[in-house]
Amino acid sequence: MTEQDSTAAAPAAESLLLFGGRRFHVIDLSQRLSNDTSAIEPMPHAIEYFDHRDTVPLVEEKFGLGAAHWRDGLVWAHERVTLTTHSGTHIDAPYHYHPTSGGQPARTTFEMLVDSSLCSITMFCTSWPGSRICSSV
Repeated sequence: MTEQDSTAAAPAAESLLLFGGRRFHVIDLSQRLSNDTSAIEPMPHAIEYFDHRDTVPLVEEKFGLGAAHWRDGLVWAHERVTLTTHSGTHIDAPYHYHPTSGGQPARTTFEMLVDSSLCSITMFCTSWPGSRICSSV
């Protein structure tokens, strides 16, 4: 995020966040999770896809309702997602690197305040081959 002049008119396509009486330009860096993105993770995630027929035995076991109880014999589709704390877009809390920081117990993500994330940023370009720091804002 970068601070914007609060008097400047923002183009319609820009996303702005008002925080602490200041406007910030928001750039969404979210990473969409898929099995394709799992290959680049040191601790891979996995998504298993179940269609409307795959889940019939599960529903029959759990609820006693076989395919005959459902329209066209189809139940619901769903996904089983296995994640680690490193999957996708995330914040690495100090605890991620070591159990202590400055001689004190390091903060976990549950102990970090949201406003500590709204600050100057450093963007790392991680496209291969090799990583580098692209810019600091």
